[in-house]
Amino acid sequence: MQNFADQLVDLFNVPVREAPYSWDAAENAIGRPVPGDYKDLIDRTGAVIVDEWLCLFGPDRDARNSDIAVLVDERERAWATFRESGIELPSRYFADGDRLIAFASVEANYFYWRARTGLAPKDWSVVIVDADLEDWYEFDMSATECLYKVLVGEIELDPFEDLFGGPEHRAEPFR
Repeated sequence: MQNFADQLVDLFNVPVREAPYSWDAAENAIGRPVPGDYKDLIDRTGAVIVDEWLCLFGPDRDARNSDIAVLVDERERAWATFRESGIELPSRYFADGDRLIAFASVEANYFYWRARTGLAPKDWSVVIVDADLEDWYEFDMSATECLYKVLVGEIELDPFEDLFGGPEHRAEPFR
């Protein structure tokens, strides 16, 4: 099995962080554990912005712009607002036992884990929702595999047209 966290670290070409984050507070705030492959990636790179577009969030209460718990809370409040305003959302993602947990974004297009009761976090799929809520893309793969394949162009989606796909990428700390 490929380790896509390793491949992303190599792709980002950033200095590897020495100490892992403490994920306890973020996971408590989210109410679910974060998949291990994503924790491994963020523990090694920190929260980063890739190619000035792709924002990867981590557990940093001191950096609200890049704190994953803040992102998850903001997106869940947005779902409630959408429902209250009459916007129809795909019921399969909002059924009992299902939850979308945000972990990354490209502008107003968000990457989510599809957290399903009875599935271990390592088995969650990834759902990418475009900014206008018209297109919902689901991938039966880990977050790190999905991120890698988007960045190298193996997954091409309209919302990211011409943003990614090359062999070189630049990552900067996300604060």
